[in-house]
Amino acid sequence: MTTYSRLWFLSFVMLVMFSCSDSAQPVEIQPSPIDLNNAVVIKSGTFTGQNSYITSGSVQILRAQDGSHFLKTGEDFRVDGGAGSISIWLSKSSANLQVGNSAANIKLGTIQSRFSGVYTYSIPAPELLDFTHVVTFCDGARVNFGFSQLKNPE
Repeated sequence: MTTYSRLWFLSFVMLVMFSCSDSAQPVEIQPSPIDLNNAVVIKSGTFTGQNSYITSGSVQILRAQDGSHFLKTGEDFRVDGGAGSISIWLSKSSANLQVGNSAANIKLGTIQSRFSGVYTYSIPAPELLDFTHVVTFCDGARVNFGFSQLKNPE
């Protein structure tokens, strides 16, 4: 392999590894103005890493007193291995997302920094509660970083 080829290959690998954003206007979801202190947990799960990336921690689907629904990550939530931005999706499986398939995947928001801790996302429609997984996804590399299967609380 020539020096030029090695440099090109290394540049490509670095781009994929460290560029997880292709969004022109990434959005970081701010904490919800709805009081979730008395919200009811209707589904929950624990993240598992995928594709050699680490995603860990807990996630819950909550129903607020006003009937609205939210996805909330736990204080133990963490994503490692990316830079740029990581998006959070509701999905009907843990398979790698097919971004254009809105029947199987719905993007809730994007995290641009501090890939750990509590994040809250509004779930805009009740039919989205039929989705079975939460997926962390690197838009730039188009790869899942992790998933959590959602289950009814015990």
